Amino acid sequence: MSYFPIIVFIHVLSATILFASGIITAIVMIEAFIRKHPKDMALSSQRVVRADWYMTLPSAITQAATGIILVHLMNIPFSTLWVVWTIILYSFSIILWVIVVQLQIHIAELAQISWYQKTPFPKVGWTYFKWWVVLGWPTFFCFLIIFWLMVTRPI
Repeated sequence: MSYFPIIVFIHVLSATILFASGIITAIVMIEAFIRKHPKDMALSSQRVVRADWYMTLPSAITQAATGIILVHLMNIPFSTLWVVWTIILYSFSIILWVIVVQLQIHIAELAQISWYQKTPFPKVGWTYFKWWVVLGWPTFFCFLIIFWLMVTRPI
């Protein structure tokens, strides 16, 4: 029995989860912070952190592992240009994601304190939030390009 279709399925599924969890958590967090309601900000930021640990991290690891396996099974040299660019973009995205997760954790802590103490969300928290949004965009576009490279293998 060939494991190839199973590996492809797991790879596509993990890519879907990885991409979707990024979009969904961004929507949840941004909506809560637009409303500026302390309870919503605290709860949504906590849930976003949990979602990253439960969905994004496992799917990111699975995505990398199955990608390496598929390149090997398909006898595609790792020096193939689309593979090289996929690895570069994926690595860049993961580095940004690690930074974003740290920001999310700080944001969640500050939002929790703000909610419990009934104080305004601090300026440093808004700075973290702005950086969280700014760093999310290149990650999003990197993943769009990675999808395109995997599907079309143009170079």
